[in-house]
Amino acid sequence: MERSDLLMGTVVDQRIYGGGLIRSRRIAAKVAREIDRLEKLWSVFRDESEISRIGQAAGGRPVKVYSDTLKVLQRAKELSRQCRGRFDITAAPLTELWRKATMEGVPPAAEAIALQLALVDWNSLDLDRPGYVYLPRKGQRIDLGGIGKGFAADRAEEIYRRNGVSSGLINLGGNVLTIGGRKDGGPWRVGIRYPDVGHTALAGYVEVRDAAVVSSGGYEHYFDYHGTRYHHILDPTTGQPAATNVLGVSVVASSATDADALATAVCVMGLKAGLEFLEQLPKVEGLIFDRSGEIHLTTGLQGRFFRLGS
Repeated sequence: MERSDLLMGTVVDQRIYGGGLIRSRRIAAKVAREIDRLEKLWSVFRDESEISRIGQAAGGRPVKVYSDTLKVLQRAKELSRQCRGRFDITAAPLTELWRKATMEGVPPAAEAIALQLALVDWNSLDLDRPGYVYLPRKGQRIDLGGIGKGFAADRAEEIYRRNGVSSGLINLGGNVLTIGGRKDGGPWRVGIRYPDVGHTALAGYVEVRDAAVVSSGGYEHYFDYHGTRYHHILDPTTGQPAATNVLGVSVVASSATDADALATAVCVMGLKAGLEFLEQLPKVEGLIFDRSGEIHLTTGLQGRFFRLGS
């Protein structure tokens, strides 16, 4: 197992079986280098990254980008459309506003939220010119925090398969993607923990092969102000933390890129709409914790999720 502090500050765990220790380490090193490259392309904390340069040029000119940046933005825009804006790749102005609010422990004023909300519009992201990305309004920005780890996991899968890996797993800060089954031939068991502050116990596990499992919820990053809790899962249609009966979501899909974005979107949609949405998607399943702690499963996850004692 290799560890590296990469991709938006997350810890990357890799488990590669078969072919010997030296070969496994070489493959893991290839994956680590690729993740590092993607971080440099996409980090919002690097002024020279492509994502930062797209924001700097907003309202002025298109920015030429690498093919990976174009690919992830094309998929992000399509997912934004499918989710009807509950996941929005252009929500960075809101994300930055609430990030500052979390650091200060005080929610932003309604006027500040409205100002940034006016810049959020996934449909305005212009990808029509081959090799270029354009945001039409000054102040618009992109943040790949809700999809970048998923894309990186899918890229790791490509590297594994090109190098003949038939049993492996990568975990990027809770975004888990599996290759085949375990080395003993059984399915991978990916733990799902209770989405509650200070609760580290597992609610259960899901059995998967060749699938990604991504979890999301407002239980890790939040602040309390005058008796109200403000979490980091924002509703891009209101500019406020999502006010739904959902505490946490885990999505199982063949694509980690899709699972990453969909997990966030379902948190915003709410329990009923979120379950109905997931049921309509091919090769996608989900698990939702409501605020009472009850677990709700999509049809295809029945018999694949196993509860553990609380």
